[in-house]
Amino acid sequence: MTNKQDAVRRALAREFITMVFRGENNKLSGIKEYADRFGVGAGTVQGALADLKAAGAVSLKACGAQGTYIESADRSRLLEMCEYDIFIGLLPLDSSLCVKGMATGIFEAFTEYRLPIHILFARGSRNRAGILLREKCDFVVMSLCAYSYMHKNARDERRDLCSIGTISGYPSEHVFITKRDAPFSMAETQVAYDAFSYDQIAIMESLGKQHNRYGECLGVQLPELVRRGEVESALVERKSLGCADDFDVHPIEHLPAQMQRDLGESVVVVRGSDHNLSDLLSLVLTSGLVCQVQREILEEKRIVTY
Repeated sequence: MTNKQDAVRRALAREFITMVFRGENNKLSGIKEYADRFGVGAGTVQGALADLKAAGAVSLKACGAQGTYIESADRSRLLEMCEYDIFIGLLPLDSSLCVKGMATGIFEAFTEYRLPIHILFARGSRNRAGILLREKCDFVVMSLCAYSYMHKNARDERRDLCSIGTISGYPSEHVFITKRDAPFSMAETQVAYDAFSYDQIAIMESLGKQHNRYGECLGVQLPELVRRGEVESALVERKSLGCADDFDVHPIEHLPAQMQRDLGESVVVVRGSDHNLSDLLSLVLTSGLVCQVQREILEEKRIVTY
């Protein structure tokens, strides 16, 4: 098998598995259309289709002028031909029940399709976007606010990342914290924030406080930095903070209503060049199951599983 034929076979398998999962319109494109799309000859496409049939992944039925259809498919074999191995999703740190519920929902959605999934966690949507671009994972989750900010302001290939849609709620109760009884003034108090979080960058810019005199602080260190007195105040997500006995908590006022809504919605982000993966993930993750499971976790009606 040539390298080109192997690549075409893999691409066709990935396209076909989504068609099979959808269970509708299993009509194939023409040989010439596939050849033009993949930049190969017709013989390479025909060879790739023959490989899929020989492996028992699909059975095709030619219907003359009406075209060729997938008559039947062995999902397990077809998935093997996709060479996805195991899907890797990168989520924000699971320091809140909201994220734990989201992770459980994603795990359940993949399980429903019998697709293998490994869920990892990393702080900062800016970090997660970079990891996705380096092809170290298949998709990342961030807030709709973070995704919108990234697309508007990023100066690199992050603009080529695409959202397949919203899937669930997202931790969005952002507040300022100070040491107990310390003075706080939005106009005068210096605020530390996580410069690797597009959410926090967007919030601070909206409030006219984008200058970060404390430099690139780690989000997970912000509460401890406030506790030690190394920073006057910090921007944190309230539900991820845990116990707040050591702090005074100051709500954020005057955020735009649209930003408030976007902070509370999570989106799945993929590489824009991977259309087959986008189609598959859209099918698996946007059915409403993730949101339903997350809600049940938040209401303590089921246990966390991922």
